[in-house]
Amino acid sequence: MMWEAPHLLVVHPTVPAQSLEAFLNYARSNAGSLSYGSSGVGSSTHLFAEMFKARTGLEITHVPYRGQALALNDLLGGQIKVMFPIIPDVISYIRSGQVRAIALASENRSDLLAELPLMPRLGYPDLVASAWTGLYVPTRTPPAVIERLRSEADALLHSASFVDRMKQVGVEIRPIKGGEFEAFTQQERARWAKTIAELKIRIE
Repeated sequence: MMWEAPHLLVVHPTVPAQSLEAFLNYARSNAGSLSYGSSGVGSSTHLFAEMFKARTGLEITHVPYRGQALALNDLLGGQIKVMFPIIPDVISYIRSGQVRAIALASENRSDLLAELPLMPRLGYPDLVASAWTGLYVPTRTPPAVIERLRSEADALLHSASFVDRMKQVGVEIRPIKGGEFEAFTQQERARWAKTIAELKIRIE
């Protein structure tokens, strides 16, 4: 594993909510009228949004797009009012005021959004989700090649300039190797498989 970035709840500025509680109240009083965009059925932006809906009891219509860029375009234009992206996808729009960040789906604060409330601390302990990137190779890859890749990856992930550049866009370096990474992968797979089953999400 190399790095990860947490999801967050963002809204179009026309949504009159500055906090998670205010957003929930607004959404409940406008049940069925709000829609959220995702980068596609089965994407992390879709699965986490459905988990958020289930935990909070909200009714928000899902609008799947063919990619994050298309969804963001419609969020910026106000065609959809809500999204659950990761920080790197929206940090520039948050800074410019084109979207408003409401709460972060993480147990740890973000350096870029230090004042943003954390969903677990607002009464939703399991609303934690992030997109992460790992380095994989085919099963029969020669050990020497694997070690070379690990060495190069380690060098990159411990480069101060690279780490700083990633943090500037909201990505946290998280190097996890071998068996520990395999355990993490299995845990993530089990968690989201359970979520899909519980919420009866159809992945087509």
